[in-house]
Amino acid sequence: MELDELKTVWKEFGKHAKKDGALNLKLQEVLRKKSDNSLQKLIDKNIISVIGATLIFLLCSFGLIGSFIDNDFLSYKIFYGIGVGVGVYVIIRFFYEMKYLNKIDFSNSIKENLLYINKYEIRNKRGRMIGLCFLLPICFCSMLYGIYEHTLNYGALVGFAAGLGVGLWLYKKIVKKSIQSIKESLVELEELREE
Repeated sequence: MELDELKTVWKEFGKHAKKDGALNLKLQEVLRKKSDNSLQKLIDKNIISVIGATLIFLLCSFGLIGSFIDNDFLSYKIFYGIGVGVGVYVIIRFFYEMKYLNKIDFSNSIKENLLYINKYEIRNKRGRMIGLCFLLPICFCSMLYGIYEHTLNYGALVGFAAGLGVGLWLYKKIVKKSIQSIKESLVELEELREE
């Protein structure tokens, strides 16, 4: 009698273990998809940023060439020169950050993926700090010089403010949330793999 009960309990336990294993695999798949979506948002944001920076670079390059040909005011040359420099910096920065995003593969080790997402986050923070501590004051001083020369281009001022606002919005809405989502998913995947 005890042997039959033991066999019944063992069969029930085997059924639950199979269900738990299937549930575990399903949870891992859901977490991978969530992480993939967040990673894709980061990649898309970088691609859009490179396209925007390329447009800024091209517009400012043509403006800089035109200001030398037309012998425009010095403030225009400074402003367009800064625009060319910012465009080149942003393009290089985002291609460098893409190196880390492209190395993230959710079928690989979770520690490797955490390492790459942390490196991406550090590079992104450094890039923002350089932008806010160096590039923003340089652009601001260029505009003040334009006010001093009475040659301030108000369209450029509005464009600069709009670009700054969009950049900060993108960081807050996309980058920060996506990085946090990937990190949380990776930690949860680690816990599921350990079970």
